[in-house]
Amino acid sequence: MLQWLQLLQVKMKILCICKEYTCNAPKTAKNAHHVKIVAFCPAFSSGGVLQVELCAKMRPGMRAVVQRVSRAEVRVEGQVVARIGTGLLVLAGFAMDDTPESGRTLAEKIVNLRVFENEQGRMDRSILEAGGEVLCVSQFTLYGDCRKGRRPSYTRASSPEAARPLYEAFLETLSALLSASNLSLSAGRFQAMMEVESVNDGPVTLLLDSEKLI
Repeated sequence: MLQWLQLLQVKMKILCICKEYTCNAPKTAKNAHHVKIVAFCPAFSSGGVLQVELCAKMRPGMRAVVQRVSRAEVRVEGQVVARIGTGLLVLAGFAMDDTPESGRTLAEKIVNLRVFENEQGRMDRSILEAGGEVLCVSQFTLYGDCRKGRRPSYTRASSPEAARPLYEAFLETLSALLSASNLSLSAGRFQAMMEVESVNDGPVTLLLDSEKLI
């Protein structure tokens, strides 16, 4: 669990025979997630209780939806700005406090995903092996939080000003990885109202994030 939690506060209480031990770390951040673990402590004859409370912030990290497609295209104001044939459609979103390293991690994961079929019909080949094209589209709505109410909240999504350089760095990394195998990358238009049309082949749709929460 600690692999995907950035610990900001640990408050431990050991309640045994009227004794209490407390250790406090720095105060928790705004969007912290609370985890409480309560277990019996058999070491005490009185059947004491061990209660551990963790208040931590989950790092959202970069997210991506990856689809295997037979074709896909992006239109802006009725004009086609990007189009591919067989390959991958990548919808990419960035969170607050994200870094270029997140993009590099996800780019390497995407180009090496074994989602294309081999001679036996099994999905055992990456796009680097099978060939094809990649179309990448920025999509901040991947961070829509629908847990409360009916209107999604996008407070965890990166602002356009912060997301643009991250998106451009992600495209640069993805392009370099693909060009090494003579494959091409196309992209939508950042912060534009886009129409994205695709034919999902399979269908094959995968959810990825740089913090490996999915």
